[in-house]
Amino acid sequence: MDESAIKHTSQLAIEWYQIESLPDKEKHKLLHDNNHECLKQALLLEELSHTSIDDHTLDSKEAVKLDKKLDLLLGLLASVIQKQQQSTQTTQVTLGSHTLQWHQDEASGIMQADLLQVQLYIHPMSVIPLKLYGQISDISSGMVTFDISNLLAAHQDMLEKYIFLNHRRAIAAERKPQAVSH
Repeated sequence: MDESAIKHTSQLAIEWYQIESLPDKEKHKLLHDNNHECLKQALLLEELSHTSIDDHTLDSKEAVKLDKKLDLLLGLLASVIQKQQQSTQTTQVTLGSHTLQWHQDEASGIMQADLLQVQLYIHPMSVIPLKLYGQISDISSGMVTFDISNLLAAHQDMLEKYIFLNHRRAIAAERKPQAVSH
């Protein structure tokens, strides 16, 4: 299967800024460090939020206690993050391995071929935004298509893994109600 065809669609916090040129080498290093931490964090959050405790390694009382503690910590973290992201616009975003699409008001001031820096919180509990640079390749019917141009190969792989995990879960969620009904 072509990995570029796999997409992840979700309601995410996003900010964008028009820029004159792509960042210099020094800013790229800081950007790559930031993106590595963001992607690592998002993958860990995905794993943690969809992993159950193995009852074979802990007795059931310990497992229940640990599970409740993790739920509490995740709930507290979510509250902190919601406060941090309140000022950031959320919109339905479709994230691909090389493109990003979102709905944008026609009066936003961006045009096709504009260079942008986009900050995207790819996981709802993420505290570090993914910082992307690239160019608007299309604007039609209020939908902006942004071509991502700055990811290192390792970060590209991490992003594709994150997208694939979410894509697979979305398909499983769609199939689950169908399997229950007779």
